[in-house]
Amino acid sequence: LGKVVAQVKSVHVPHVADWSRAAKDAIPKILAGIAVHFTILKSGDSYKRLLRADGGQMTSEDSSSQGMTLESQNVLQRPHSIQVLTIILLLGVNSDDAGLRSHLMQIRTGEGKSMILGIMSIILALFGFKVRCVCYSEYLSRRDFKLFEDMFDS
Repeated sequence: LGKVVAQVKSVHVPHVADWSRAAKDAIPKILAGIAVHFTILKSGDSYKRLLRADGGQMTSEDSSSQGMTLESQNVLQRPHSIQVLTIILLLGVNSDDAGLRSHLMQIRTGEGKSMILGIMSIILALFGFKVRCVCYSEYLSRRDFKLFEDMFDS
């Protein structure tokens, strides 16, 4: 995570209106670093146990699985591609406009609002923004905070 923090510090963003091309260009690597850190924190021990149980021979006939068994894919807690794309769009990586624009995104039940919100909070906080998340449900707020608490503390 230290490399991610160093990369963020190399791009100075004092205000939302100053969200520069340099900041936008840094987002994919920062996002990847956060996702890797999250996956290791949340799935590292389980994945290692599964690897040992398979005798280090994790293969699959399905080439799309990149050499992992179905069990090894399911044990990894990680952002899915649609969540990554949503974050990229929300942060304006695909836009040449200066600053951050307001967006309204519709994310249905089960599509990973918690993951998107947690990672967005981390990215914005790393860039020095004050982040506050509000939810109608105290239960969901606590659950999601607990999911990312060790990331927030990192």
